[in-house]
Amino acid sequence: MTRYGTPASADPFAASKTSFESLVADLENVETAQFPHNQLEDLIKGRGRQVLRQLLQDHLDLRAATEEADLTARLRRGERPAGRNRLERVAYL
Repeated sequence: MTRYGTPASADPFAASKTSFESLVADLENVETAQFPHNQLEDLIKGRGRQVLRQLLQDHLDLRAATEEADLTARLRRGERPAGRNRLERVAYL
């Protein structure tokens, strides 16, 4: 099983913040100010959905890293977590 190509970061939500800031920059653009309301709503709907998907992915990546670190620590202490009989090592691409 391979992990998604998401590099470790000091801020696990950096990609989400970048995506959101990009949307805000587009909304501040002079050209966007000329959009009719329906076109503006379409822009926000589409790009907003991308921001939400990125937030979910960042959260899942953080959760996976936390779970892996927790499981590794438990195995080192000799504990055997319920329902697991092995640790699958996963490396970033």
